[in-house]
Amino acid sequence: MAGKKGAVAQLQIEVNTEEDWQKLLAKEGLIVADVYSEWCGPCIGMIGILRKIKLEIGGDLLVLATVKSDAIEDLARFRGKSEPTWMFISGGRMANLMFGANAPRLGRMIIAELENEKRAQAGEKPRETMPFDQLTPEEKEREEKKEKKRLEALAKEEAEKAAEAARVLDAKLAALERSLADYTLVALRPELFQDGRSEALVVLMEALAPYRYRIEQETLVEADHPAVLQFMTPKKVAAQGGHEAEEQRVPEGAEESPEGEAGEPEGEEEQQEAVPEEAPPDTRVTVKLLRLERPGAGDEGAASEEAGEAAPGEAPAEEERPDALELVRQAVYHELPLTELDIKLGVDQTGLLKRFCPAAPADAPCLWTPTTARDKAAALLALFPELAEQHLPPQAQPVPPHVALMFDSTKMRAVAALVDDHRDDVLHVGFFSGPDPAASERLASSLRRYERLPSKNPGDTLVVVLNRTHSEPLLSFCTQAPFYISPNVEDGARLREAFFPPGVEEAEEEDPEELEEAPEEGETGEEGLLIPEDHELDLLEGEVGAQPEPEPELEPEPELEPEPKPELEPEPEPEPESEPSAE
Repeated sequence: MAGKKGAVAQLQIEVNTEEDWQKLLAKEGLIVADVYSEWCGPCIGMIGILRKIKLEIGGDLLVLATVKSDAIEDLARFRGKSEPTWMFISGGRMANLMFGANAPRLGRMIIAELENEKRAQAGEKPRETMPFDQLTPEEKEREEKKEKKRLEALAKEEAEKAAEAARVLDAKLAALERSLADYTLVALRPELFQDGRSEALVVLMEALAPYRYRIEQETLVEADHPAVLQFMTPKKVAAQGGHEAEEQRVPEGAEESPEGEAGEPEGEEEQQEAVPEEAPPDTRVTVKLLRLERPGAGDEGAASEEAGEAAPGEAPAEEERPDALELVRQAVYHELPLTELDIKLGVDQTGLLKRFCPAAPADAPCLWTPTTARDKAAALLALFPELAEQHLPPQAQPVPPHVALMFDSTKMRAVAALVDDHRDDVLHVGFFSGPDPAASERLASSLRRYERLPSKNPGDTLVVVLNRTHSEPLLSFCTQAPFYISPNVEDGARLREAFFPPGVEEAEEEDPEELEEAPEEGETGEEGLLIPEDHELDLLEGEVGAQPEPEPELEPEPELEPEPKPELEPEPEPEPESEPSAE
């Protein structure tokens, strides 16, 4: 071994400092430097091809060196890398660069660069070189691929986040569709209000009053609110409002009013009354939250009403009443849901949109109410978030960062003990027919189930998914030498979804006779199952040496004296019957 190391040292010049580096650059000929980091070391596997070319072709024209980049400023970008890096130097500048341990390619590049060096020394062709801080074409290509890969990963991550956000939103809206069936809303633009009163809203609530609708809440939102932009598309109206605000002027007469007029007595100045500036138009949209009160939900009188046909002027029975969305939609876009009495009295049944907004553009209606349950849920979530949050189911706790470990099935007992010790940090446990989730089959989710399998194979794999928030559980499981550990949380999440996909039952239903826990190693009960210690204590009761608990002594019951029997008078003896005569 000592002779081999000596040969390596004679073949390549060792460069460790900036001074050594400058001495190397001053040498003539082609320099092939193996650039490495201290923690990794030079590439020993390429010594054979280097020696062969040096002795057979290069001669004194070829200089070989190993250069440690840690202390050399020109090689700063190569620090901390483990990939072999071969730098070709000529005239104190970089001529070419190669990455990797491809011996045939390295040999071809050395021969080609030697030919270029010979031509340059002979004056046939100038040597093309570059400074050390300039990227070579191969490095540029690598950087482009790396950047492309980074952008693809970023786009994928953003797409996954968007898909997850869409999934969460869809689940929320689906839940709100069910839980907020008795709610709806109506949005009115400011042009429908005069002196704080909206005739359209009055007509709507009068028509809905027999059906037990009432205004639950109210909110004012700006015209550029996302929900308003989505459902009422008020971009034009908002722009008009902003334009009108910019064109505010001082009322007529304010500019012409002089502060003082000539000819007035000295010392007397007419006080000009301040003219109030005209307030900018209110462009906010008024949103009313309506609630349909069903019998028994907030009204004692309604709960006591008997089902049956509705009398004139009264609301229809519960089974005849449409839900909150349908009735308000009918009133806004079609015709008012009037009672028979109102119809007989000739009340106008025209829909609110046609009646109060006949000239409103279709892309900016002055009155709006949702037409579908999904639109209603989205609007309620955006405009009345507190109400919506109260009716949403509790959110599931996010899965913590985790790591996946794989063990040979022969270590199942030791791993099972660790699973029991770190139960709070173990997310999933399962036995599979192999380490590849795409090609393996799930065999069992517990030690007892796996032990009861009729046949087991040497390639069976035990997969454990651990919470990565704490280091102690991972260190404990590493003592059992898993043959695979996911290198990062991303791979851990990928393996978790592959081995334990969502929606698959995790725990298998246990039979009553299988509820006994696994015993200590080496102690087995019936059918190969181990008996836990506390169970052993129960089974030892009644054996020799066990003293049964004495039964409590009962106090003797007091003897009762027999009551004296009353004396009975003797019964009279019966008279003897006369025998019949022989006649």
